[in-house]
Amino acid sequence: MTLSAFECAVVAPNDAEAERLFMLGLKVGRGFIAYVQTHQETYAKDFKPKVAILWNMTSGPSPDFILGQIYANRADDVYENFSSDEELWKMKKQNMYREKNCALLGK
Repeated sequence: MTLSAFECAVVAPNDAEAERLFMLGLKVGRGFIAYVQTHQETYAKDFKPKVAILWNMTSGPSPDFILGQIYANRADDVYENFSSDEELWKMKKQNMYREKNCALLGK
């Protein structure tokens, strides 16, 4: 959910929705990192080998630092297809928001 919420925050149609989605990703991510840090064996066995983005989930000075890196990674991926045409970029963002069902996250 954190990854999806962060991606959706980048393409949200307005600042309020971007903040809602970012805060959702932050809250869920903090909970997941707390779980990982207290259940290292389960994490190492069941999650870490299967999901590449989780490989460095426990490295960093704080959960918020780790989540900041994850947010930056998701934003980079979204902006990889950036267009210098403002109208085209706006349409791409709207399509991504709709296709990812962003409005439904956290509801």
